[in-house]
Amino acid sequence: MPFLRASDRILKEEKFRVENNKEWEEPFFFIQGADTQYGLMYNWGTNGEDGIKYPASNWDQEIELSRLAVKKMNEMRPRPAFFIVCGDLVDAFPDKYPDIRASQVRDLKAEFANLDPEIPMICLCGNHDVGNSPTHQTIAEYRSNFGDDYFYFSFKGVFFIVLNSQFYEDSSNVQDLFQGFGVCEV
Repeated sequence: MPFLRASDRILKEEKFRVENNKEWEEPFFFIQGADTQYGLMYNWGTNGEDGIKYPASNWDQEIELSRLAVKKMNEMRPRPAFFIVCGDLVDAFPDKYPDIRASQVRDLKAEFANLDPEIPMICLCGNHDVGNSPTHQTIAEYRSNFGDDYFYFSFKGVFFIVLNSQFYEDSSNVQDLFQGFGVCEV
């Protein structure tokens, strides 16, 4: 299943367009995940002190957990309406170890490409995706890999708002982006 990518601050797929989802239709459910964070277990360890430090990295454990999650979601009947991952998609920060990060992103996408096509995947950014203090470069890299860093969509009469919470943590390097943050025309 391809990742759904927001652009112009909206998910443009017909299934998620506001004009197609103005009225409540019927109950549905979706799966919410977070911190797929490829590389965390190896580099963090069990308590942040016993992990192996970068530039050494390995994300075999996260791959296995992703495979299990994909298998479980694919077996679900009825199918979830979508799968949304709320940040920290990979562990390597965007301004450090770019080669490791690129491999983590590649492997994340490869594993979740095995989701049933009926279960679209929607990604949100976290601090490991855009940095603790985002920059124009880290936001651009995220957008290149996953689509807009904040956006909205609608499904069966429910309106969803996706935020880039790192703007609230530290927007000092991206004041111009923060000033426009939250401006979405519906």
